[in-house]
Amino acid sequence: MSDVLNQILDGLSGAGKEGIGKAVGELGELSASADKPIEKALLGMLAGALEEHGPAGLDLAQKQFESMLDKGKLDVSKLRGLPMSQRGALIAAAEAEEGDLKKASDKFFTSAGQTLGKVLSGLLKAVI
Repeated sequence: MSDVLNQILDGLSGAGKEGIGKAVGELGELSASADKPIEKALLGMLAGALEEHGPAGLDLAQKQFESMLDKGKLDVSKLRGLPMSQRGALIAAAEAEEGDLKKASDKFFTSAGQTLGKVLSGLLKAVI
């Protein structure tokens, strides 16, 4: 996980339920407006994990996603525990990336740390 996401985790830990709720909403909006299927899928996973597990959910989502890959390809049998909307988004992302989700997800998690850091940091400042 990037240093920026680790800083976000620290900030979310002190933000309470209201801050986490707002962060989940912001991630959901980013997912809904994302242009690329991989961004839509991973932002949705991050939002769901944050809502379910709190701040630790961001790291859990990244690890969960990586566990669904087999040699860079999506292992559909490992999607069973996800909500149907997240399954569909991941399958769409796999199709759009011609199956090589590892490279696309690495790029996403590298650049997402910076973007999410800015968005969530501003949100946390408003809450705290």
